[in-house]
Amino acid sequence: MKDSNVITKTVYDRKTEVPLFEVDSKVWLRDPTTKKVECPKLKKRFQGPYLIVGGSDDKLSYKLRNCETGKEQRSMIHSNRLKACDENKEAFFAKNNIVPDQQPSAQSDKDMPSLDDGWFEVNKVTSRKKIRGKDTFLVHWSDGSTSRGPAENITKYAKAQYFIAQERRKKTP
Repeated sequence: MKDSNVITKTVYDRKTEVPLFEVDSKVWLRDPTTKKVECPKLKKRFQGPYLIVGGSDDKLSYKLRNCETGKEQRSMIHSNRLKACDENKEAFFAKNNIVPDQQPSAQSDKDMPSLDDGWFEVNKVTSRKKIRGKDTFLVHWSDGSTSRGPAENITKYAKAQYFIAQERRKKTP
């Protein structure tokens, strides 16, 4: 019986690969559950995208954060339930209704990072201000620059992180 188990394990291990995901990469989360009111054939099997926030030492379980809402999953998720997300820059612009050629009228071209120069990630959003009746946010970019942009050019995740930080400041005496 032990010999049979060893042989079965070696055959199984030949065909398997441990998927290695990097921290700060985007993934889809497989949801195998189907509610009573849902049709199993038409249900979306993958949810997300999610951002990998942390991982276990053995690289088999990961801590995830939803990119849309900014909420973190309560428990670690095994890598068998994850699939790499191939979301590129153009799909990101289309999803968030951002036109790369359009510059906000309140800012000069030198203050706003150009998408042609490079793709910069948002480090944080620190303030919100109404300019000409529209909400604008002060964005700190990963290259160290800051600029103020209209709310429609800021991702939902970055705005959610700003509002979470505001709530934390209110709670702290």
